[in-house]
Amino acid sequence: MSRFLDRLERINRGVATSMGFGSSARAEKLPAMALLGMLSGGDKSAQGASNLASIGADGALIEGVGIDEVLKELAKALDKVPWGIRVEGLNGERASSFRERGCDFLAFGPENTLIAALEDENTAYLICVQPDMDERHLRAIEDLPIDAVLLSLKSAEPPLTLQHLITIGSVRGAFSKYLLLEVGGVLTSKELEGLRDIGVDGLVVDATSLSAEELEVLKGRLLALPRRQRSRGGKSSAVLPRTVYSPPSSPSREEEEEEEEDV
Repeated sequence: MSRFLDRLERINRGVATSMGFGSSARAEKLPAMALLGMLSGGDKSAQGASNLASIGADGALIEGVGIDEVLKELAKALDKVPWGIRVEGLNGERASSFRERGCDFLAFGPENTLIAALEDENTAYLICVQPDMDERHLRAIEDLPIDAVLLSLKSAEPPLTLQHLITIGSVRGAFSKYLLLEVGGVLTSKELEGLRDIGVDGLVVDATSLSAEELEVLKGRLLALPRRQRSRGGKSSAVLPRTVYSPPSSPSREEEEEEEEDV
């Protein structure tokens, strides 16, 4: 399994792994949402990769970098951080070349990605969508052979508004896949709480523009953020399942007869 996908699943379940041996071992504290850093090439990418490694980010997403020494150096700097590539389209040969260099997950647009490229079970696949995608297309994502959805909402720069939550929620309600949100800066604890409650599973921030201190602050807020709690009305906050929805079965004939006798 992809290391990043395994991380997402553990965060979703709230299952922490023990660090060390024996009864004195301390459990790893998991954040409420995953934190990924975007590395888009340029002089600041190497420093951004180093910063992500130092804070123990959950993943790094590289774009605009070819299969060359630059990619090799970034992968080396990320150390134990799972990293992936974002591309416009994907075919089998290109996917294999990325995997050979240690790529753990792939993010891509739907238009130019071949189904045959999504065949490796040890790689996680993320489809990139825009907030204005047709609702019918968003709902069709549920049955695609992908693991997560990356919603690009670069306009979601702090401070967030209710309109941002409405836009994100309209996408979130269309499928049960993991939802990653690309945002434009460091969010407050209250803003993170709103995204958590609406069903966002992970944040993607620009690691080339944020400092190590800003990344550390954001990571700390995610670690301090409690898991989803009951809403004010007493109902649990909506947590979408990771399986395809199946409608309830129709009542059996015996149940129908019992209902008629009660009447």
